Amino acid sequence: MSSLYIKLEKDWKDHFMLHTAAAIIVCTCLGGITVLSVFQNGSGIFQMLEIFAVVVCCNLVLASILTVQKPALVLKAVIASISICTLIAAFNFMGYNSSKTQVMIGLGVSSISDSLYSFAQNVKNLDEYQSLIEDRELPVYRGHMLTAEDLIIRKHISNLMCKLETSWSDESLYFKELPKVLMSLVELEKDNLVEIHSNKLIVTEKGRAYVRNVCLPFDLRLQRKKPETQLFSMTV
Repeated sequence: MSSLYIKLEKDWKDHFMLHTAAAIIVCTCLGGITVLSVFQNGSGIFQMLEIFAVVVCCNLVLASILTVQKPALVLKAVIASISICTLIAAFNFMGYNSSKTQVMIGLGVSSISDSLYSFAQNVKNLDEYQSLIEDRELPVYRGHMLTAEDLIIRKHISNLMCKLETSWSDESLYFKELPKVLMSLVELEKDNLVEIHSNKLIVTEKGRAYVRNVCLPFDLRLQRKKPETQLFSMTV
């Protein structure tokens, strides 16, 4: 009976330690995601420090529990947490990254690389992608060199997507089709989704959820290529 009790106690401690280590990882990752989200939404530094302090306190309590039984497990949990948070911080989707960069290399099928002045997309078929990699060839199947107009449009769309506003007070950011673009946003302004000024465009708090619709008229290549009836569905 005593041996069974000892075994159960040992199993319980092992599971408890593993769950505590997992809690450290989860707590750190959730804290990292929250701080990153707060930072990207433009909230104050004090709010980020408060979240950071709560995460640190929670981890200290959990780490103190682990240190008594398995000190080495604390180090592994911390390393895992830092690694995951680093991946989260570096994650980007469709060309939008949490940190500013002029070169972004896309890895994997269909991914898009960006060298500031050009785009390159990888092949979409997995077998073809693997074959090209094994043959030490770049798995790129198409690309595009940006024109001067493309760079201006890119700047406006990036500003709207990341900062929720853009400006053409600098003459270098003005383009001849801008008045037409602004005219197509008048209906959104009537719905209080945007504010159109003489030299800038602002996405309101109400319009945040529709920022892709706000950006759509700026995509001149798409506007010239697609009929108007097909454009709305592309942002849904």
